[in-house]
Amino acid sequence: MMTDEYYIEQHGMTREEYFREYYNEVSCLTAKCIRDKSESWVYEDYSELEIGKTYKVTHIGVFRSFTRIMLEGFGDKEYNSVCFEIFENGKSLGKRYTKEVRFWAPYLRERIKCKSEND
Repeated sequence: MMTDEYYIEQHGMTREEYFREYYNEVSCLTAKCIRDKSESWVYEDYSELEIGKTYKVTHIGVFRSFTRIMLEGFGDKEYNSVCFEIFENGKSLGKRYTKEVRFWAPYLRERIKCKSEND
């Protein structure tokens, strides 16, 4: 697990603030690894993962143009969701999870809420 000092240095906020701003804690999601490298917007090597293996998702954050997840047993490491098939209670979500407001990063839900209140 990363320390508050790491989060303050990297993101200007404590670990708790970072998680509260960008992630939703979940217990019903799993993720099947379909590739161990991401080249979507930045190259990421996930060689610690096993292709074909299913992992328990602890946190998810759907952002505007990408989604990040965290997996049980891998600390605070953030993974790009394009490397996984996401399941809820054993059923594949396809890409539908990106439309599920409950999975949106909290800051994004708040922005949408504020915008609709001001319209």
